[in-house]
Amino acid sequence: SSTLASTYSSGSQNEKQIVTTDLWQKCTESHTGTSASAPLAAGIIALALEANKNLTWRDMQHLVVRTSKPAHLNTNDWATNGVGRKVSHSYGYGLLDAGAMVALAKNWTSVGSQRKCIIDILPEPKDIGKFLEVRQKVEACWGKANSVVRLEHVQARLTLSYN
Repeated sequence: SSTLASTYSSGSQNEKQIVTTDLWQKCTESHTGTSASAPLAAGIIALALEANKNLTWRDMQHLVVRTSKPAHLNTNDWATNGVGRKVSHSYGYGLLDAGAMVALAKNWTSVGSQRKCIIDILPEPKDIGKFLEVRQKVEACWGKANSVVRLEHVQARLTLSYN
């Protein structure tokens, strides 16, 4: 999922909406959606960065995951992942919690440098046909300098050609 966490923003006219400044020195009571959510998230992240100026983008991702709360967000796709955290395709790890994030950020120890393990799985072209399933057991470059200890991201790079 592309959603790491969420903030309040409302989704429809019958829900409570965000009050904010508007054009022509006015206010609006109907600010909604990602236009409302993104600035709230940016403000919360700015508070964490103010609490600890040494945080990296990866540190921030860890703080977001560890402090977000599923709260009362309703969706049928909540699942518990491999480390016991609730996660949803709709809401990510839940609502950002500014107080919890700032508190954790104050004494945060950096997660360290990122390690990348690049593995070529299909060196030769394969015919897809109706479908193609590829399975590969990997050991995260075990025993090498770039050995992955904690998995944060997975990227699959594909080159497709159509005849």
